[in-house]
Amino acid sequence: AIKSYAEVLSSIGLGINDAALMSQLAPSVQKANKSGRSRTGVIDASLIEASFPTNSANENIDPAWREAINESKHVWSAGPFGKKEELLQLDSFVDWFGQCRPTVLGKEGVAMAADTGERALANILLAAAQEDFDQGQDESESEDASVDGKRKNWVDGVGEARLDEDNLSLYMRFSEGADEDCNWQADGFADLTKHKHQARLYGSELASLEATTSSVDEGEEGKVRLLYDLVYNDGAPRERATGVAIEVSRGGHLDVGMLHSSDDRARQRCTVEMWYHLPQAHLMTDEIILMRRSLFYEENNDVSKLCLPDERHNTLWELAVLPTGLLELRTGAGSVVTSAMFIKDNEDGLDGLVSWEREDGGGGWNHVCVTFSSMEQDSPSQVSASVLMNGVTVVPNALLSVDPFGSTSEDVHQDDIDDALEKSILIFGIGPSAGFRLTDIRVWACQRSEEDVQMMMYEYLKDAEMKRKFKVNIRKSSTGMLAPPARLAQPERKKFALSPPKTSQANRTPPRSTSDDDGFGVDEVKFEPTPPRLTPDDDGFGVDEVKFEQTFAAFNEIEPVQNQPSEPSSDDVVEQEEVQVLEDSTSSEPELVSPFEVVLSDLLSTKVKSSAAAAIIRGPPAARHFGGNRGGLASVHTNFGIKPDGVGPIAISGPDKSLVFFSDRDPPGRTYPIGASGAVLSDIMDENYSEYMCCFLAREKRMIIFELTRKTVVVELQMKTKLNFWRYLPPEAHGGELAFVLITPIGGFYWKPLENPPRPRQVWKRSAELESKKVITYEEGGSNGQSGADARSTVALLLVSSPVSSDANVEAYCISMDGESSQLLVSDDVQGAALCRPPTPDASSAYFLPFVVTVQNNYETSQLVLTVEDLTQDSSDGKSLVRGVTLASAILDLTDVSNESFAPPPMSMGSSPEVLVCCNQDFIVAVIRSRGLVFAYDFTTDLMESGGQSTSSGNLSLVGKHELGRYVVDAAIRPNGDNQVELVTLLRESNDSKDGRIATIII
Repeated sequence: AIKSYAEVLSSIGLGINDAALMSQLAPSVQKANKSGRSRTGVIDASLIEASFPTNSANENIDPAWREAINESKHVWSAGPFGKKEELLQLDSFVDWFGQCRPTVLGKEGVAMAADTGERALANILLAAAQEDFDQGQDESESEDASVDGKRKNWVDGVGEARLDEDNLSLYMRFSEGADEDCNWQADGFADLTKHKHQARLYGSELASLEATTSSVDEGEEGKVRLLYDLVYNDGAPRERATGVAIEVSRGGHLDVGMLHSSDDRARQRCTVEMWYHLPQAHLMTDEIILMRRSLFYEENNDVSKLCLPDERHNTLWELAVLPTGLLELRTGAGSVVTSAMFIKDNEDGLDGLVSWEREDGGGGWNHVCVTFSSMEQDSPSQVSASVLMNGVTVVPNALLSVDPFGSTSEDVHQDDIDDALEKSILIFGIGPSAGFRLTDIRVWACQRSEEDVQMMMYEYLKDAEMKRKFKVNIRKSSTGMLAPPARLAQPERKKFALSPPKTSQANRTPPRSTSDDDGFGVDEVKFEPTPPRLTPDDDGFGVDEVKFEQTFAAFNEIEPVQNQPSEPSSDDVVEQEEVQVLEDSTSSEPELVSPFEVVLSDLLSTKVKSSAAAAIIRGPPAARHFGGNRGGLASVHTNFGIKPDGVGPIAISGPDKSLVFFSDRDPPGRTYPIGASGAVLSDIMDENYSEYMCCFLAREKRMIIFELTRKTVVVELQMKTKLNFWRYLPPEAHGGELAFVLITPIGGFYWKPLENPPRPRQVWKRSAELESKKVITYEEGGSNGQSGADARSTVALLLVSSPVSSDANVEAYCISMDGESSQLLVSDDVQGAALCRPPTPDASSAYFLPFVVTVQNNYETSQLVLTVEDLTQDSSDGKSLVRGVTLASAILDLTDVSNESFAPPPMSMGSSPEVLVCCNQDFIVAVIRSRGLVFAYDFTTDLMESGGQSTSSGNLSLVGKHELGRYVVDAAIRPNGDNQVELVTLLRESNDSKDGRIATIII
């Protein structure tokens, strides 16, 4: 800071005697005064004034000018002789040089103007000018009123919500099928969103409503609007109008996606999705219009004409499924794009895009999603479109021309577009063939990502939940005032918050649960742990602090049992050498005598609610029902539960709660107030009976670990990537600690929630062959020979298939777990596979690679062959996996069994693989799912040590086979004492695809 005048001058190279040069300084430094330039100084003005000598400041100024002049007294302000009204008004500066008759203001001027007629002329001109102004104002107001009239019906805020579900514009589940009194043929279908659109059905005499056969959550009766299918049992003639039509008004909630200017940017995106079912391929001879938007601008136009499959003169855009199984998106402006243009790595080219109904009645369901966006386009008639099939993009970002006038035109004004789109129609299901079904229609005023579509395509949305109505009785007191309700005596309630799980708790009694006591005895629990917050990396994960606000007010609520039939108790055991006669079996062939002890439980619907039973059959998303095989790991497992581990519980989740179904507990189902999109559970991990549930919240893209015994939150994980598959890993796979494997498009990650920090760690990477494959099963096997926390598995086995076809071949890959991620293709067409631990005494402590068990179809003999192969490491680098010798093989003999085949139910993971392979100890079990057949083998080998593990021969001895008489949804195996194992299977009931049983087989 400059503190003196001398410093100011010295800073610019001047002395005190050079004060006259002060004017050369910048204006911000000069001294300000009333007659000079007024400007805020960088240097304080008082500092500058103090620097000037004050004794001679005014000595050279005339005394007459020392006082400031009062400008209000100037003649040009006060007028001549103080008469302001006599001030002259000059039109220009030149008038000062001589104007003979200047205009006079004030009273005198008014009088002079009246005498000369000037005032009359001025009034005439003023009136004319006012008339012109008023006319122009009226025209402007008329034009503004016309513009406002066009937009007066526009809805504000469409597409501007932060959450996708708040941008939901249309949602139909055809729930009218559950109401017998509803005349949906005439009244149409209701929109479940708050916008309350009404859809009209054309060709109603050809259609019916049936309970859905799709994999979408149909909901729980009384709480959710049930899901029904619109079914066409007979094909519609091409000249017959068919489809579900919804009116779209310009500026309404459904007027989104295209043909909007930048002023309505939030309306420039939309997503349309639906489920549809195709019959067998030979029954579909013409294309089916899945969805279409047509203009309705002619005065006497008939909407039914827009519902004809071959009538396209008013079509804005439409999506069709062709008889070849391809999807074709086209516009009225002539743009056409097909899914065949983007199919990759498909040898058959046009095959395998959609799912057709099979001869056994299964398959045929497809999910389609179309997204539009014109936000990045220069013209409102240009739009970028993507088509997703079963959650996978088959047409990415295709640029289309969408013109309401039928062809691409230039210089189209937005007002003309608004006029053309004053009314349009959105139609679904035009020209259906026999057996065509459609259901679960959704329209969003936003562009949804592929991950969001995949996560919610099987789930119902919150708008499907039924709003409860309360009846309130109001009593009046004698005084006319409302009497307050009587307050009942409340029991004393303990209030406390739980701390994170302790490391140990000695002498803990294991909880015993009954229908009246859930074993906890608390009403409310709060979550308090706050793990450290980490910055997410490129692996797609981020560990955040816990912000879950749900309470355990209904913790461990037992699901009520409904409709108990008089069926045999699950305690009734079929004795050895006896046969279980199935009520629904119609086969006249002699039944196979089973050498096993088999227990069939009651129907699931008698143990839990029917909707929960259907969800159990459908299974969790991106995971196996019972978790998967674990027979290839080291034999060092410690059991803390009542029964040996190996068969995981089945978790089904909804927006408000999750149900966990145990195959070996009574009661079998427990409900937790944890809303999630899916969940998997761990084993009982320690002597304190700690049990962990890993929940995935699709909307928030978060994963949360709950410890169920102490009712605490362990950690929360933010997902930044898509989750392809997940499962709980047995402790022997990773140092005896709690671990989950998360498979993403990048590769496989271990997530150990009890570590600090609890960040997932990548253990293998996807190769180019695995990049676009759908993971069906995953397991690990082998041992690195270490003990304790250093113990690791050595090999992972993946079964994968093509994501665009449910009938694609299943491929088996082995991946090394040594950090190199070397991948070995075991088979490109396998019916089933699993890892098997070598039957050696030192398999619990020595290093070993597991055996690979596969079931393949010998197409020459039409037989299924079970093979056990050795795995070795390449001698050149000692890291790459290579296939070893074939140790043993056996043909699955089907000559003495029934030829009956059973249709699969709707399942989240689909019906692949066809054969489930389960290994434990020396037993290898193969389960043919569609035939309901179980083959059990005893596997023995002769091992020889020669510079490492080597095998000379092996033997497969058939222990027995058994016919279950039902489709096998999933199977798992666990020990049952010495030289015995217990195979647990989940069966689909033959006469009900949404119900089933648990079958336990002692081998």
